[in-house]
Amino acid sequence: MSFKEYNRVDEQVLYENGVYISVSADSKTQQKLKQYCNAYGIELTDSLHITLIYSQAPLNTQPLLKNYRVNTAVKGFSLFGLKEDVLVIKIDSPKLIGRNAKLIQENGFISDWDEYEPHMTLQWGYKGDISKLPEIDFPITVELETVENLDPSWAS
Repeated sequence: MSFKEYNRVDEQVLYENGVYISVSADSKTQQKLKQYCNAYGIELTDSLHITLIYSQAPLNTQPLLKNYRVNTAVKGFSLFGLKEDVLVIKIDSPKLIGRNAKLIQENGFISDWDEYEPHMTLQWGYKGDISKLPEIDFPITVELETVENLDPSWAS
């Protein structure tokens, strides 16, 4: 057994299945998004957030989270998922892209995706035509990072 392995024997794995870190929309943004979605027949999800990290690698340390306010811009709509029925707004935010990179650098997170693409899910099971949705013309303001254990059943 190497010295490095010996030192890891007593380490507690805090996030056995990996880590999910997100940043939440502030209350004003949530209210505006609810009004927008109600006006255009979008069944808004319960959690308005932007994922910063989705890493399946176990983690035995507590990531250092930050509290901040970032105003982001909406780049447009997209449909994600295997069925292309998850309505998201694509987010333009160099600050969130930088934050994602810093969290990866500090913690060694491993992503399933080659490139981080900030987005916010509006509706699961969307059946409309995104080309007919009017632009979202207000900033999406996010704050308050949170970390959770990754739920291994989420993807299924």
